Amino acid sequence: MKWVERIAWGMALLGLVFRLLHWPFGGFLTVLGFSTASVVYFPLGSVLFGGPSRKDQLLPLSLITGLVLSLTVIGILFKLQLWPGAEFNLMMGLAGCVVVFVATQSIHSRRPLAEHYFNALRYRLIIIGLSGLVLYLVPTPTLIEASVGAGTERADLLIRLYDTPGDTAAQRALEELDRRGR
Repeated sequence: MKWVERIAWGMALLGLVFRLLHWPFGGFLTVLGFSTASVVYFPLGSVLFGGPSRKDQLLPLSLITGLVLSLTVIGILFKLQLWPGAEFNLMMGLAGCVVVFVATQSIHSRRPLAEHYFNALRYRLIIIGLSGLVLYLVPTPTLIEASVGAGTERADLLIRLYDTPGDTAAQRALEELDRRGR
C-alpha cells in the first residue's frame, strides 16, 4: 500500500512541475495525484499506517488520522487548482492535524511500544500539515499570478473575479479572451 502512496505523490509533484512549466496534462496529473493520495489516506489509512504488527495499531486513531490527512490533501488540491472551498477545507484539515497530532503524542506516551506506528502518523501529519499551512498562508491572487503569469490580462481578470465573484463584465471579458485563444 505504501507504493500506491508514493506513486500518488509522485504524480502530484510531476503535475505541479508540469503546471509551472505550462506543459499539457499538468492539471490532470495534479488532480489525479492528489485525489489518489486522498483516497489512500481515507478510508485506506488503517492499512497504510499499520506497523509490522496490527496489534500495535489503534484503528479509530488510524481512521481519524486518515480522514484529517485526506481533508488536508483535498484542501491543498483545491487551493492549487484555484477551486472554491479551498480555504475551508484547508482550515478544517489543519485544525484536525493539530488535534490528531496532540492526541497522537498523548496516546504514544501511554503506549511506548508502538513506535513505528506513531512515527508513521506523526511524519505524515507534520509533512502534509506544514505543506497545507504554507499553502493556506499564500494569498490566492499570488497563486493566480504564478499559474497564469503575473501582469497578464488573464491574471488580472481572474484576480478580479476572485475578488468579486459576481462581476459579469469580468466574466464576459474572460470568455472573450478565451475565445480569442489567449
